[in-house]
Amino acid sequence: MKIIKQLSTCTLFFSCFALGSVSFEAPRVSRYQLVEQISTGTGATYVTFKKATLTGCAEDKGGYLQPTWAEAMGGEPKHHEGDRMLSLLLTAKATNSEVFEVVYHVNKNGTGRNKCAISSITIK
Repeated sequence: MKIIKQLSTCTLFFSCFALGSVSFEAPRVSRYQLVEQISTGTGATYVTFKKATLTGCAEDKGGYLQPTWAEAMGGEPKHHEGDRMLSLLLTAKATNSEVFEVVYHVNKNGTGRNKCAISSITIK
């Protein structure tokens, strides 16, 4: 578990920011979440959690990993940062461990899956 604690220092934190057609609010926090689903393809990685406590997100349950979402990153995704977040989420999913904290931002202009960006996750 020491490795997981060290990896959990992967935090990408932004307060308020606006880029292109996305306009994000100040950060919000959800705690004690289990990963329900992770989906990815040629673009951004989308994560859904089991509890509907990500207020303002699609179904209050999920969002894109911000570093992998080009539009949220000004057109330049940072996949290496997204990969670090993804590794923590995959570990949590594989071990059925709780994600202690999810920091997310609601996109005021978003609809559907484009409503939220997850900027930080912590596993204890």
